[in-house]
Amino acid sequence: MRKILRALINLFTIALLLLGAYQLHTIDMKIFQTAAQLLDLNSNIRIYNELVIKTDDSTKEVKRHFEARDEIYQSNDPTIKWFSNQKAIVKIIIILLAIVSYPLMLLMIGIYIYRMTILIKTKRKRANYQRGISY
Repeated sequence: MRKILRALINLFTIALLLLGAYQLHTIDMKIFQTAAQLLDLNSNIRIYNELVIKTDDSTKEVKRHFEARDEIYQSNDPTIKWFSNQKAIVKIIIILLAIVSYPLMLLMIGIYIYRMTILIKTKRKRANYQRGISY
């Protein structure tokens, strides 16, 4: 009974780690998409500001860019709204942390699985030693 309970705990731990990795991936993808959209909109707005001759079409287009940027700033999604309203340096730090989070999550899952396998091997060796079986 105790072995089954321990195995279930290990399985649930791995499941929670994988679920956490999935949620982290979802949040990171929202951040990356928002950063790309904001970068594109800001780039288009800068191009408009540098134009010497500003036509009515370009003015309408830049107004659409401003409206799209305001929609991102006032988004219903709390992650997108929180990220978009940060200062530029904070956004860069958040993006770097999001990039680094992928290998760290994989490393954490790998270390847990490696630790479980080492624990199982040492238990088997100990049990075989007590039985008098050697390899």
